Amino acid sequence: MATQAAIRKLDKVFSEYVRRRHADFSGRTECFTCSRMEFWDEMDAGHFMPRACMSTRFDMKNVQPQCRKCNRHKNGMREEFARNLDAVFGMGTAEHLRERSKRIAIWTDLHIQTKIEIYQSRLKQL
Repeated sequence: MATQAAIRKLDKVFSEYVRRRHADFSGRTECFTCSRMEFWDEMDAGHFMPRACMSTRFDMKNVQPQCRKCNRHKNGMREEFARNLDAVFGMGTAEHLRERSKRIAIWTDLHIQTKIEIYQSRLKQL
């Protein structure tokens, strides 16, 4: 089973990748739920299904850039998040993520380390 330290490390690199991958040339990213533009490092990596759901925690569809107001003060704006997931990725995406989030996922340190390396590499390519 993966250690909390390994998961925290992946959280950090994955979060940065999620926020930076949509950034424009000036480093600004659009909030997935309210369309507000902010610099990527002032945004959160908002989760549609909560981070506690390990089976969707690192799913690229489940995690999108969100402004801190939407993510932290408006509880992630789940209805808007679901609507936008379906609009961007196709009808049923939000429901699919809801169902997947109920599955038990057991991560190993090796699996986590592999994902860390993947996202570190992707960050270098941005």
